Amino acid sequence: MRKPTSYDSIEDALAETARTYRRNLWRDADDYVEIWIEKDALAGVIYPVTARYDVPLMVTRGFSSETFAYEAVAARDDDERDYHVYYFGDFDRAGRDAANSLKEKLKRFAEDRLFNVIFDQVAVTEDQIRELGLPTRPHKRNSSADRKWPHDFACELDAIPPDNLRAFVEAVINDHLPQHQLRVAKIAEASERELLNKLKGIAGAGSAP
Repeated sequence: MRKPTSYDSIEDALAETARTYRRNLWRDADDYVEIWIEKDALAGVIYPVTARYDVPLMVTRGFSSETFAYEAVAARDDDERDYHVYYFGDFDRAGRDAANSLKEKLKRFAEDRLFNVIFDQVAVTEDQIRELGLPTRPHKRNSSADRKWPHDFACELDAIPPDNLRAFVEAVINDHLPQHQLRVAKIAEASERELLNKLKGIAGAGSAP
């Protein structure tokens, strides 16, 4: 069904606005931040963190299309802040190639714009495999590209325990939006939501017979 959103009254409209209201936590931040993840199945694991911090979560499902990358850059057209992309993908040849391909596309599309693209692959890394004792698998050697992979093992992003994965996401976000700034923004958000609820009450009183 396609239908414009409509309400029974101004009071209902204000109630829905108050319920869904979220303040832009990054309006006054120095940087713009996005989290990109290779696997759709893991998006639900880290979404509670990105949602709490009001950070976009981008799911690539492997190699990102030119269109997807272009639209991500185009959305920043009026924003001159540094564009920080934190990428989470597999530790294997295909995973690294997908990350490098995305990095190239984002930087290419941003060449004539007023901001810098800063790309950082957060996971999976060789250090994480060793420090967390992550399970690995033999790396495929089926193609000439696979044979260029310098390791005899690979590791899936799914191997990182959910708590660790969420901690990695929160850590990179906190580099740009520290906890004290988050608390101030959340207090302002709560105050503004309360104002909407008061307006709802005024509207309800005004419509009473």
